[in-house]
Amino acid sequence: MLYLGYATESEFCSDIDGLVSNVIHPDDRTYVDEAIEDQLSASNQYTVDYRMRKKDGNYIWVHDIGRKTVSENGEDVLVSVCYDITKEHQNQVQLDNLVNSLPGGVALYRLENNDCKVLYQSQGLSKIVGMTQEEYKNGVEERVTSAIYEGDADKVLQALEKVTNSDEAVSVDFRVVHVCGHTVWLNGTYKRAATDNGCPIIHAVFSEMPQMRELLGNVVENSGVAVIVSDDATRELLYVNREALRIHHKTDLHYEGKR
Repeated sequence: MLYLGYATESEFCSDIDGLVSNVIHPDDRTYVDEAIEDQLSASNQYTVDYRMRKKDGNYIWVHDIGRKTVSENGEDVLVSVCYDITKEHQNQVQLDNLVNSLPGGVALYRLENNDCKVLYQSQGLSKIVGMTQEEYKNGVEERVTSAIYEGDADKVLQALEKVTNSDEAVSVDFRVVHVCGHTVWLNGTYKRAATDNGCPIIHAVFSEMPQMRELLGNVVENSGVAVIVSDDATRELLYVNREALRIHHKTDLHYEGKR
C-alpha cells in the first residue's frame, strides 16, 4: 500500500469503499473487466496493465497478475499482485512516439502455417492505406495480403516464405490499395527476428517509395510501350507492364517466376 500513499490496508479499503474497481482509472475499467473475464474463461489466471489511483489523486501504471482460487470457506476469490511499471510504460510511450513519427511503418508478425498474428504495428502503417489500426490488424490476420494489390501479392508471399526459412533480410517493392481505391507504392523489408514454439517472428519495415520513383513506376505501367523485365540468369519474369500483357493477349497478373 505504501507506493499508493496509504499507511495501512484499512485506510486503503476505506478510501475505495471496499471496491477494487474504484482504484482503477475510469477510462480503463471496462477494458480491465473484459480482459480479466476473457482470460479467466480460458484459465484460472490473468495479467493486465492499467492505471491505478494513488491517495493523492495521481495515477501510476501497474502490471496486475491474478489467479482465481477458493477461500477457506469455499468461496471463489481472486488473488492478485500488482507491480509499478510507470517508468517502463513512459519509456514505451516515448518509443512508440518515436516510431510513429517515422515515415512508413514497422510491424512484428507471428506466422503459423497460413495464419498471421500481428504482435505490433506502428500507426503509420495503417495510415498509409487509410485504415484505423484495428481495421488493418483485423484485415492482415484474416488474410495477410488483404491490403496488397492483387498483382503484387505473390511476390510479398514469396518474400515472407524466404525469410521464414533463412536469416537473411528480403526487400520487395509492391503496391497497397488505399481505402479510397488508389494504390500506394511501398518498399517492404522483412527479416526473421526470432521463433516462438517453432513459429517465425517476422520483423517488417515499410517505407513509402520516393515520389519520383512512384511516378516512374506509373509511367512505365501505363506506357504505350511494352516493357518486360526478366532475370538474366534464369530468364524468369520479374515485371511485365500492361501494354506487354495486352500485346500477348494475357490477363493473368501472376507472372512472377514464369518464363
